[in-house]
Amino acid sequence: MASFKIRPAEPTDVEDILSMIQELANYLKCENQMQLTRESLLEDGFGEDKYFHCIVAEKDESDIESSVPELIGYALYFYTYSTWEGRMLYMEDLYVCPEYRGEGVGSCLWKTVAKEAVKRKCTRMQWVVANWSQSSIEYYKRNGAEDMTKEEGWHVFRMDQSALSEFASSSRRRNTATQ
Repeated sequence: MASFKIRPAEPTDVEDILSMIQELANYLKCENQMQLTRESLLEDGFGEDKYFHCIVAEKDESDIESSVPELIGYALYFYTYSTWEGRMLYMEDLYVCPEYRGEGVGSCLWKTVAKEAVKRKCTRMQWVVANWSQSSIEYYKRNGAEDMTKEEGWHVFRMDQSALSEFASSSRRRNTATQ
């Protein structure tokens, strides 16, 4: 069993984080959707105007032969706001390298993010899980998370960059809603 520590990500971790993000995209069968670059990750997480926060799980130095830290997982999150409830934390990713799963790394990352949400007086924390990842769904439920998928009447929408640009630059008002 590996020993590890959880710490805030640093700019020098960007290459490893980007690599794990790619591994996660592959795991989720979304590798073709991966467009993130090292530069944007560095700017958005460590630049002047931060868009996200990240923590990493680092293998204990006594377990590795090299002086270069070995990252074995990460959690990436950001703050958002609910007009009904106030402060919220959204966990975008929670990832642990396959060879370290089942050793408590993911639980420690998740708990660290949850503690940050409590510290920042967030009213809730949200994230999504692939519908085919039944073991993850059951794990989160066992630990007090509510599966909101069963909520009737709510749909999650998304616009990609192309749709955003088209909509934002459109000069005509679209009124296609039906009753």
